[in-house]
Amino acid sequence: MRIVIGSANFLKDYGLKNKKINSKEIKKILNFCKKNNISEIDTSDSYNNFFKIKNLDLSKFRLITKINFDNNKIFQEEYINKIIKNELFNLKKIKIKKYNSILIHNLREFSKKKELIRLNKIMNNFKFIGLTRSIGISVYEKKELDKLIYLKNFSTIQLPLNLLNRSFDKNLLLKLKNQKFHIYARSIFLQGNLLKNTKELNKKFIKFKIFHNLERWIKKNNYKRIDVALAYIQSHNKYINDIVIGIDKLSQLEEIVKSFKKRNKKFPKNLFSNYKRLTNITNWKNL
Repeated sequence: MRIVIGSANFLKDYGLKNKKINSKEIKKILNFCKKNNISEIDTSDSYNNFFKIKNLDLSKFRLITKINFDNNKIFQEEYINKIIKNELFNLKKIKIKKYNSILIHNLREFSKKKELIRLNKIMNNFKFIGLTRSIGISVYEKKELDKLIYLKNFSTIQLPLNLLNRSFDKNLLLKLKNQKFHIYARSIFLQGNLLKNTKELNKKFIKFKIFHNLERWIKKNNYKRIDVALAYIQSHNKYINDIVIGIDKLSQLEEIVKSFKKRNKKFPKNLFSNYKRLTNITNWKNL
């Protein structure tokens, strides 16, 4: 299990706290990564930020990117060609030949068979022309995996996994691994909420007893929040290849790397939630 750096807040406000990282701090983080064998970065066309960093040489890194496809334009060749042209320009700018993987970011928005077949053709062409080494999907709920029946030669899946969101259980992850999928876990800190004391939580979350119960468990056992959150993730070491982490500053990454190396960390077995409005970040506007 390896660490991948999430770049959603590189030069851009992201999440409920809207905390972005400036160019100077980003370069410190990337230098640390080079020295600590962290060699992959996660990005997306929706972030529209990563490639604006001046004098950025990422030739020593691998990139995974996610594309949000427009439902109304996927059958237009001009639209697809524009995506290809833009991605090739971005790669050239940061001195990378091809993406390690390209994922469909908004698969949940496509349900018709003809749309999925079209996406399959588009993504396989990305791989055929050398834009990426592999293709895959980024999902929020396990029901989206049913669409894989129409997506051939896909080998990468990015999915949410954390203490509260255990919907992708070990049996399902084992099934995916046996099908030779490379699995990335994201949202491992639930956009930082699992690392906060209840007093620090956004008002949207304070009302949920699960956060208060977790805090009592952590205090009772005298554990660090970051160790508890990572203990759950690392218990999936047999199933997960990589974890995508979002950070605000270098010191957070240093703390994560330190915790990552610890052994015998503990997590509460029965403190989780099946409430999708809480565990699925795309539903947070409805909290």
